[in-house]
Amino acid sequence: MNETNQKALESAAIHKAISSKEFKAASANLEPGNYAVDMTVRIAGTINKGEPFEQRISNKINWLLLFSIAASKVNDETLACIIKAYDEAEGDKAKIDELTEAVKFKVQAHVDKQKGKTLTLKSGNVKSALTVKAVRVENGVVSKVG
Repeated sequence: MNETNQKALESAAIHKAISSKEFKAASANLEPGNYAVDMTVRIAGTINKGEPFEQRISNKINWLLLFSIAASKVNDETLACIIKAYDEAEGDKAKIDELTEAVKFKVQAHVDKQKGKTLTLKSGNVKSALTVKAVRVENGVVSKVG
């Protein structure tokens, strides 16, 4: 394994070793302040990198531009009805989710039909089965963390 690949492997292992869920929980439990950190961490396990693959990706939609164009195409009465429906739905999460998902799906289908999807090359997926063990040294005494 060359040095570049070794560094990439080590970086991937560090990144994959701690999930974002664990990081969020640790961050929430950490009290405000500046902390000095000096610890040794051992990461062990396996990393599996899949083969690159092609994937068709939907084109991104500028929703503000889309709404601006749509609003410019309707008369004042229709626009007033839209604003009234907006006011009624605002704050109702279930209603907002229902409306936005339906519109996103419908608009994205039309955009994909007109423009087609963009073929992109994706790097292979990285899967891991890693364990993390930290060692803390306090007053000359070594103890395991976690």
